[in-house]
Amino acid sequence: MSGPRTSAVGASLVCLIDRPGGCADVRSMGEAAKSCATAAGNTIRLDAAELLRLLQDLDRDERVNAKATREYQRFPFRRLSVQVDMTQPGGQPTRLRYATRNLSNRGIGLLHSAYVHLGTPCVVHLPLIGGGVAPVPGKVIRCRHVRGQIHEVGVQFDGSINPRECVPLDPIHGNFTLENFDPARLTGSVLHVDESSIDRKLIRHYLRETGLNVVGVGTAAEALARCDEAFDVILCADALPDAPGLSLVEQLRAHGVQTPVIMLVAERSAASAAAAQEAKASATLVKPFGQLDLHRALAEFLLADTGGRDVGGAVYSTLRPEDETYGFVPEFLEELRRTAGGLSKAIADGDADTARRLCFQIRGSAPSLGFQVIAAAAEAALSALSEHGVADAGKQLRTLVFTCMRARVREEKPAAATVDSSPTVVPVKKAG
Repeated sequence: MSGPRTSAVGASLVCLIDRPGGCADVRSMGEAAKSCATAAGNTIRLDAAELLRLLQDLDRDERVNAKATREYQRFPFRRLSVQVDMTQPGGQPTRLRYATRNLSNRGIGLLHSAYVHLGTPCVVHLPLIGGGVAPVPGKVIRCRHVRGQIHEVGVQFDGSINPRECVPLDPIHGNFTLENFDPARLTGSVLHVDESSIDRKLIRHYLRETGLNVVGVGTAAEALARCDEAFDVILCADALPDAPGLSLVEQLRAHGVQTPVIMLVAERSAASAAAAQEAKASATLVKPFGQLDLHRALAEFLLADTGGRDVGGAVYSTLRPEDETYGFVPEFLEELRRTAGGLSKAIADGDADTARRLCFQIRGSAPSLGFQVIAAAAEAALSALSEHGVADAGKQLRTLVFTCMRARVREEKPAAATVDSSPTVVPVKKAG
């Protein structure tokens, strides 16, 4: 059982109490219990303290009977009251408020006072961290009896969401959204920076079942010498013989390298997490870690849906396979790599006219094929070029080159019998 879930069980567990307007406060169990009289109700008629005890029991039972079969990590999402609209068999609409248990990229766990038919369509009004709610459509795919009249209802969303908009999660703290997947789906190249030859061999061993090409170096200087290569992820030890690991990250970012950097650290603390964020590292893994931990960390940047956000990993088109222009994506990526190569040469030659022409070319075509992240990088490069020469705009231009090289065609997975595994992303936007 992974850290994010188990850390929410026990004395430190908190409940989220809805405030008017859809916002939420994090309160201790005692405060929550005292405030339950003013909180919005739910169909199981439990107050915060009673709900907390029930959720603890469910989590305890699940740890005992856990089966490693689901792809997406479920994160604790403790809400006393979330609005859900359902269309019952026969077409009758209902609007009720449900207590919630957990949330993932693809669904949510609800607690209800009655059985709900499988296949029932619904809209879950997800509370967002920044305030407001996001209506997310889905359907009921699971309903099991828990105790008394209480049932746990599993809702699968019509597409992926970004759970970080609803739950405070950060890869810096080891929170990753994918739980189980075929390691062979991990493809691309990894730069591993670590003084220890044994640790470099161990990483290669852990990644033997993947399609990743692993390049190992022992110093920050060696890593910087290869930073213009199009690595998909960088693994970096926190202590290197010629520089601290975070110093290497800062130098890479200053050079325009936006590749995700996963720090391999001896311990994780509030101070170390803050330092990693300040240096713009992407995630941390605490040593010793296992093979599955490493796979999950890499998958966060190589496989997980990001909803069009740039998290530094592989960049995928936001088009759907059924969109008319989706078939042009592979050809566009081949052209994009050639263009990125030409842009690299223009940077080396100080050729501002060619650099500007290629940036305009990328900015013009990328949005039509669902690569808004690349178009935004091209816009930033053009803005820098309009104010400075190639030398002073070098960081933005190199960032554009690296972003182009991260573009990928999404691997299509066969649909499972009961779970829609299409790459559709549901935009999470505030209602209203």
